[in-house]
Amino acid sequence: MGKVDIPKDELYGLTVDELLERHPGDSFFENLFFRQLFKAFKRPNTFRVRILGNLSWILFISLPFLALVLQLLYYKKQPYYIAHLVFSLHFGAFGLVILTSVFVWYWIFPDISLRPWGGRLLTIGTVLYLGQALKRCFEQSNRRTFFKLVVFLFLAFFVFISAGLLFLLLNFLLF
Repeated sequence: MGKVDIPKDELYGLTVDELLERHPGDSFFENLFFRQLFKAFKRPNTFRVRILGNLSWILFISLPFLALVLQLLYYKKQPYYIAHLVFSLHFGAFGLVILTSVFVWYWIFPDISLRPWGGRLLTIGTVLYLGQALKRCFEQSNRRTFFKLVVFLFLAFFVFISAGLLFLLLNFLLF
């Protein structure tokens, strides 16, 4: 895929189909990519609303994989995958409550930002809650729980990034 120079008057003045007629791609996938990119460029608010409206799906898709990570970390303490899935659902529900609270805060108080201290407090509180929940559920020492919490957070980061990228790609292609 080479560089495509599109004049601003064409970009703003033409429809998506007209743009693709004047600047066709070399393959089906290039045309599909350009079509979606043009649509997102022409209607950025619609694309943003679609992404934010489906944000909870990232968490929903990630829960079975987070349960698998917990299964690997606590295979001796709890051998059944379903117990780890229930714990993941529990923590996922907590995460949705926190995420919903943040959205409601910005909806009610659009001028009062939670940055920087509010976001940090929410993050620290959520990690402390997760650590306490892991300790209570799997009944291990503080040192072992802390170690497994750090490993879990590291692996969960990659699970969420992978699910987020997959989600973003699918939303972009289906926009």
